[in-house]
Amino acid sequence: EITAEKGGCSVLLFRSVLEPAPTKEEERALQEFGYMIQLSDDIFDVWFDLQNGVETLATQCCKNGDLGELKRLFESQVGLAKAAIRSIRATKGQSGTSLGILHVLTAITRSCLEHYERLQNVYHKLPTKRREYMVMDMEKWGNRLRVARALFLQK
Repeated sequence: EITAEKGGCSVLLFRSVLEPAPTKEEERALQEFGYMIQLSDDIFDVWFDLQNGVETLATQCCKNGDLGELKRLFESQVGLAKAAIRSIRATKGQSGTSLGILHVLTAITRSCLEHYERLQNVYHKLPTKRREYMVMDMEKWGNRLRVARALFLQK
């Protein structure tokens, strides 16, 4: 609930500076999209949050070794965000931009989750104390190529 509220409110706050005011359908879509963005951010920040004692859905699932549940939650939210964006009355360009951003963020997050799964398979649990393993540095070409692959392979 906290993840959904934090992400949804953040996106709605930025949207509130634009005219006209969002419709109820747009608010719902922005809430779902914001939740997905926040969940992605929490997945990216697992190592940092664990080091700082910050409890999130992602840190809970990673500490429990339940990456399947984290993946399920993320994929469910991707579906909800896509459906909500498609349901609003917007120009093709506006909804296309939103869906494009969602597509890129989904690819990056899926790559991160796959990285965590590889680590868990090798070490039998996530090496949460090892920054060099847990942080998926996007300056590394291998990580960039994984994301590019995910961009082209996902539906």
